[in-house]
Amino acid sequence: MGGRDYANNFLAIFKEERAFAGIWRWICRVGVSDVAKQGANYVIKFLAKSANSNSLGIYFINDDQARAYFGTSGGSTGVDMPGDNEWHLYELNLTA
Repeated sequence: MGGRDYANNFLAIFKEERAFAGIWRWICRVGVSDVAKQGANYVIKFLAKSANSNSLGIYFINDDQARAYFGTSGGSTGVDMPGDNEWHLYELNLTA
């Protein structure tokens, strides 16, 4: 991310709009404290359920709009939620 820390930047969660393949919409954007540093490893775990199938992605974004994507251990940049209205545990990694 351009040699900068993530302080005063954001963690964004987005999903793909099913009506428009390849079009992504922000779900939320959360400020990141100065504890988050570039070059460090991070893991995000969350519990979620959805009545509809969704593809979610998470990334850090800075003032220059540079993005660092979280991914799965299998190399995917995001998670596919099955839409079965059951709780699932998801884990995404950001490696240096």
